[in-house]
Amino acid sequence: MKKTDPINRAQRLDSTAAPTAAGFTLVELLVALAMSALVMAAIFRLSMDQQKVHTAQDQVAELQQNIRAALDLLVKDIRMAGYNPTRTAGDGCVTAGAAQFQFRADLNADGDYGDANEDVTLSLITGTGGVQGLRRKITAADDDKTVAAETVIPSVENLEFYYTLADGTRTTTPPTPADVRLVQISLLVRAPLQDDNLENTASYTTPSGAVWGPYNDHYRRRFLSTSVACRNMGLI
Repeated sequence: MKKTDPINRAQRLDSTAAPTAAGFTLVELLVALAMSALVMAAIFRLSMDQQKVHTAQDQVAELQQNIRAALDLLVKDIRMAGYNPTRTAGDGCVTAGAAQFQFRADLNADGDYGDANEDVTLSLITGTGGVQGLRRKITAADDDKTVAAETVIPSVENLEFYYTLADGTRTTTPPTPADVRLVQISLLVRAPLQDDNLENTASYTTPSGAVWGPYNDHYRRRFLSTSVACRNMGLI
């Protein structure tokens, strides 16, 4: 019997052993990197789109909240213009203009208009950074008759008062403020931040026929108009 050479047998065993695991080729690595980049880009794009939608929704909600709060305040104040239960002589409406309205109401029925919140002026005021807001100015009942004013609603871009007088005339500049019987209020509020994906080319028309805009910028806006009857005017 022919004997097997131990060295040759070891070589044969080595040649039939399982090969070691091979690594990735350069082409495979490049393909994997490209696919990963595509997936990450898609995730990033989706995240950015969701962020833009969230920001837009926040701005719309803030606009709606601001404009309704402003109108509620204006209606509540103007409705009391001329309130005078003691029938003391005095004009309920002091000055009336397109963007400013001053009126009085004897809220505590003491026969005068010198107490807090009884002499009110509503107008616009320009604040920090040139941003306008709704201002409510009142004559306070202090010993030194100080005047207090506050910006109650920010980012109010435009305001109009449109008056209906006792004879049915409608105007933004009543010659006799005491003849005012109804006030139409128009408000335009603007979002505090721009949205680069938005181009605002809209125009807004008030009851008097005034046109606001187009602004051709990237700010969201909301426009509302409402009427309030001065139910206490003309009773004396």
